[in-house]
Amino acid sequence: MARCLVPLPDESLPGFALRLGHRLHLPPGHILWRLGLLGSQTTSTLAPSGRLFFIDPVKRERLARIIGTAPQTVDQLTLHPLASRFPPVAHALGLPRPAGELPKPRQIAPPWILSSFSRYCPHCLAGDGSAVQQRHGGPWRRRWRLATSFACVRHRVFLGHECPGCHRPSGLTLSGGWPGSLLLIGNPGLEGLHPAACRSDAKVGRPGVICGHRLDQPANAPMRPLPQNLADLQSRIDHLFDEETAPEDAFAAFADLQTITALVLATWPAMADMVTTDQKAAVDEHLAAQEKRLPGFTAQSAPRDDGVFWTYLPRSSIGAAAVLSVADRFLSLPDGELGQELGRLAPRCPERDNKRWGATWKLLDKDTTLARRAVVQQSLRKRPRPRTPSTAWSRRQIIPSLLALKIERRHGFAPENIPQELPDQWFRIFWTDADCPFPPHSRRFRRTAAILLVQAAEDMNAQQAAEYLGFPPGTDLLTAPAQQPAPADSGERTDELRESLYRLADHLAAIPAADHVDYRRRRRQHESWHLGDNAFAGLVNRFVAVNKRKPAAPADQLHEALSALIWSQVTGSEPCLAPCFRPPIAAPGRSTTRADPAIHLANRLRRDKPRSPYSVLLPLLADHAADLLAQPNP
Repeated sequence: MARCLVPLPDESLPGFALRLGHRLHLPPGHILWRLGLLGSQTTSTLAPSGRLFFIDPVKRERLARIIGTAPQTVDQLTLHPLASRFPPVAHALGLPRPAGELPKPRQIAPPWILSSFSRYCPHCLAGDGSAVQQRHGGPWRRRWRLATSFACVRHRVFLGHECPGCHRPSGLTLSGGWPGSLLLIGNPGLEGLHPAACRSDAKVGRPGVICGHRLDQPANAPMRPLPQNLADLQSRIDHLFDEETAPEDAFAAFADLQTITALVLATWPAMADMVTTDQKAAVDEHLAAQEKRLPGFTAQSAPRDDGVFWTYLPRSSIGAAAVLSVADRFLSLPDGELGQELGRLAPRCPERDNKRWGATWKLLDKDTTLARRAVVQQSLRKRPRPRTPSTAWSRRQIIPSLLALKIERRHGFAPENIPQELPDQWFRIFWTDADCPFPPHSRRFRRTAAILLVQAAEDMNAQQAAEYLGFPPGTDLLTAPAQQPAPADSGERTDELRESLYRLADHLAAIPAADHVDYRRRRRQHESWHLGDNAFAGLVNRFVAVNKRKPAAPADQLHEALSALIWSQVTGSEPCLAPCFRPPIAAPGRSTTRADPAIHLANRLRRDKPRSPYSVLLPLLADHAADLLAQPNP
């Protein structure tokens, strides 16, 4: 085909057909026929929406020859290359498939794929100023078809989602009926329209009267500025599609994000105080529209991109950004704190058999990371009826019962693989009693469990195991608190504790040897480490830059608390045992109890909610810990 255009980076197939048709003065439907994407009839202009996802190799080769490019470039016009990173695309293509079988696009796209419309940035559609883009406009970007794309970071604006002229969804390709009305391009037989012009019918019931509003021109109302925190979030999401990010890491991150956004929407407005007023209003409008459609919703209803399920993000960019930002703040928490936050949502969570969950639980079981899956399942599992107070199993009975347990030797892990402080994920494997929730950061309980695991790996008594783990001499760890009278079912509950300990030990034994951590070596390697002054100053500067004020905590206490948290992440130990609280860094006789202001601050920081001003420091602390672990052994 003469005078072909070159596809632009991240350009979608519909956008390319619109620009090429504008250059050749032909309807975009005719362009799709000339490119071999329709049937043999020259009068056919209706390209199925499945071309948005995939072009089979034969048609791909032909299209590449016609426009003078490589087949890989043609594939980049579709969503297919994103399948290894973005779970909804993989689900839309029915992946994975047996070897030799081609992907087969589903008739109805799953949530998070905008199959019937496209968001847009007016500045991107206006082009970059080059001669060809001045004449035919900039690209309709491929990522605008993903519900996670809510902003243009380059131009610092929220993406538009509807035409300012007719107030219908931008790039609308759904004209009614079921199921063949979902097309690749709306009104594909029209020619003469600019690629950035709205192709929707101006009024419902008056086909042929086209809106034609130019989406690349400023609207009457000014576009909302993009807040920095949402610009950062969009940048991180975009980075998941870059080659620097491993596909499996991106896939897992999006799967986790899908699960948590469904929980946020299902329990809304529980987390509404974490977003601005206009963002809350956009989410409220989305959920109200879903509720309005719910009574008449059936499997034969016309396909929509905002559905009735909680798995659908709001159509508006501001609403989608609000839900994604809340979910992102949840996922930035350590597993223990995430479990606590989800536990607070549990009473407001609808039952799992509610059909509005859609494929949430299937996604949780199939695609989310093991750590997130365990946290969600444990936090939101169905609660049994409370037991009567007479059978309560108190902390004063649990600790002595644990210390009295004897378990068989377990192979598959060594004593050096046990940290001082039981990690949150291990804790949930061990402690599953919903009637007697145990504080996730209970020092006595976690120390006791760690001692028992060391004993399961090596022939030691409790005192020897405590010394091996590096617990300071003279602690009251092995001094059992005053014991309450045992309840009637104490024998049964002791058996439950033993079974729980076996379950955790078996879990550790099943971990591949290459994935085991030598916590003892880490404790020795970093036994005198503390956070340097320059690094601390950098953390404070970041706090000030984000919060526009200095930290409320005294500088010396904050310095010690941050140092302890980093050391704790590296060594798997309790912050109160960090070197910064012991000589020679600290003065002799320094208290290491929770009453110490710096230790109290450290414990508070790792339990802070996502909206805490100190939450901005937590990812930076994790980066410091990762840098320490990456250093070669001395």
